[in-house]
Amino acid sequence: MRRAGATLAILIAGIAGAQAADGVCDGTISSQALKLLPAGAAFDIDLYDNSEENLALRDRFLKIIQDAGYPTAEGGPLMIAVMSERLFPRYRRDTRAVGTPTTGATTDQLGINRDRDTIGNLERAPRNDPAGANRRYEERIEVRFEVRDAKTRDFVWLAQLSCSPLTDNRSLIVETVMDAFAATVGRTVANEPL
Repeated sequence: MRRAGATLAILIAGIAGAQAADGVCDGTISSQALKLLPAGAAFDIDLYDNSEENLALRDRFLKIIQDAGYPTAEGGPLMIAVMSERLFPRYRRDTRAVGTPTTGATTDQLGINRDRDTIGNLERAPRNDPAGANRRYEERIEVRFEVRDAKTRDFVWLAQLSCSPLTDNRSLIVETVMDAFAATVGRTVANEPL
């Protein structure tokens, strides 16, 4: 089976569907069905690499897809790619004077740290303030799903999920993202709550 291209790491719904998303990740999913999913066509997942972490997450994701009533098979005609990004607001100290040049005052400015990685990235704990203030950053998770025809590589379905985690349970966040995929695949939706 071809294992290249996109990443399978995140982030991305709970096994019980929307109920599991309560208190897990506050956000939405939007998707566009570009073609009808072929009836009975099996899904497979395009892995960036065959690390133990990605293989375990692949198996977990395929189980959720099967539980939602979709067939899966190695080398199936529908290939799923998952790309994720974790966004962390960060504070940086601006040493420019505020007011008069002699005040020596500083201002905190909000910036963004972007952490792009595989779906396993979601399983890692959130970062803390590097200055040691133990102030947690507000985290935002962005996940892009692609379903392609394995032979032609044409897009069949695209989705974008965006959410703010409400828990530190990374495993539950990953399940919430995966469940959102299973509940939405093949459909066109706009800002559907998780």
